[in-house]
Amino acid sequence: MEKQPIIERLIELDTKAAEMNERRKKQLVDLESQYKEEEQKMLRDYMYQTKDEAKKITQKILQEGQQEVSKIKMDTKAERSISQEILSKKPFIIHIPKGS
Repeated sequence: MEKQPIIERLIELDTKAAEMNERRKKQLVDLESQYKEEEQKMLRDYMYQTKDEAKKITQKILQEGQQEVSKIKMDTKAERSISQEILSKKPFIIHIPKGS
């Protein structure tokens, strides 16, 4: 058997293996890049959702607080009105005769 064709075949196989290895390395780099991009997108989405949720909760708290303040103001106004009405009436005096 001639050594030259065997050596040429081994060199050819080695070259193909090296090319395949380079392709795999490039694919790995591309996958890592895609993974990092996806990870960054997920982080941005999470941060946006967190901010959005915090904003909604804050608005709800402020709205409920404002409603509570309005209710207290209305209750206070009603109580003042009742107090003024009571104070504006003439006092009711009961006379009890002596010796009864």
